[in-house]
Amino acid sequence: SGEDPYLGSHMTRAYVHGVQSTGVLAVMKHWVFNSQETNRGLENSIVDNKTAWELYYPPFVAAVEAGVSAAMCSYNKIDGTYACSNHHMLEDILKRQMG
Repeated sequence: SGEDPYLGSHMTRAYVHGVQSTGVLAVMKHWVFNSQETNRGLENSIVDNKTAWELYYPPFVAAVEAGVSAAMCSYNKIDGTYACSNHHMLEDILKRQMG
């Protein structure tokens, strides 16, 4: 969504509504902390909770609130565990806290 989480959140809501208004399912990606493409499978993101909620999560929260249909996880590790296998990020944060 870009460098600005506030603007990104507004753009995300509009995008999800626009896509899904045509009968196509919107997918949010890449959940979460996907900050580089080079060696993205080797990168390990370590982000504190305050920074995550203020900078990284807002566009994802906006997508969930807008009714996004699916999420695609990122390729990087988060605190040493690959994003697609990270129970805390998928179950606790995305599913339970965001909805």
